[in-house]
Amino acid sequence: MAAIRETFEESGILLAKNNGFGRLIEVPDKEREEGRKEVHGGKTPFTQWLAKKGGRADIDGLIPFTRWITPTNVPKRFTTQMYIYFLPVAGTATPSVGPMPTSGEAVIPVPTHDGGLEHTAARFLPPSAWLSMARKGQIILFPPQFLLLHLVGQFLTPDVPNMLSPDVLQQQRQQLRKFVATAKDGEPTWGDAVISPIAQTVRSADGRQILGLDKPGPELEGSGKKGIREWVVKVRFSKEGPREVDVGLRDEVFAELKESRKEKL
Repeated sequence: MAAIRETFEESGILLAKNNGFGRLIEVPDKEREEGRKEVHGGKTPFTQWLAKKGGRADIDGLIPFTRWITPTNVPKRFTTQMYIYFLPVAGTATPSVGPMPTSGEAVIPVPTHDGGLEHTAARFLPPSAWLSMARKGQIILFPPQFLLLHLVGQFLTPDVPNMLSPDVLQQQRQQLRKFVATAKDGEPTWGDAVISPIAQTVRSADGRQILGLDKPGPELEGSGKKGIREWVVKVRFSKEGPREVDVGLRDEVFAELKESRKEKL
């Protein structure tokens, strides 16, 4: 419920179904913006506001996609559950930015900022576009964001979604669903994984810090929860945040590091 409420407050996207028809509820722009302010300001409980509009939060539509716990070396720590949510597929090609055309289900509003309360801009872009901007230093993506966008981007292609037919888009979504729900080589599924990044004792060949993702954090030791061993994150931390973030397969990254050491010798 918190994930759906936060999405509404911060982007204006309302992940809620109409009580009568079971499709995404449509709320006039003015009412939606007034609702965001009321909910964020604590004047009206989100569920109460939503009920007045004849809707219910689409909790069943949320697909768990890892939980992340702040490393122990950071003074203020969080546990954050990530989700995937698939907006309705329109009957015609979908644009990469802006609202989707009217479909049999709903019209998806353009995401908007919340007036600077939490952020200053909101927009739809393909995963590859966000990753490209991060690599160029135009935006900052933290390791969890970068890794998850990288994984999603392997399935949701090409860079320009309006080149995809609804059938192809649905097929890609099904492939992503299967990926998230499938365990590999004794590791948990991406839906069940709990990750608390740990800095490795060695750095990458170019001096970046390597973060292991295979541990769930000390609070969950003995709980049976696991992280993902297959991937690592490479990052260079600065005062303004993580820079030069990238991801790689653990075996390949350490093989590259080993080869680099041989060359220096």
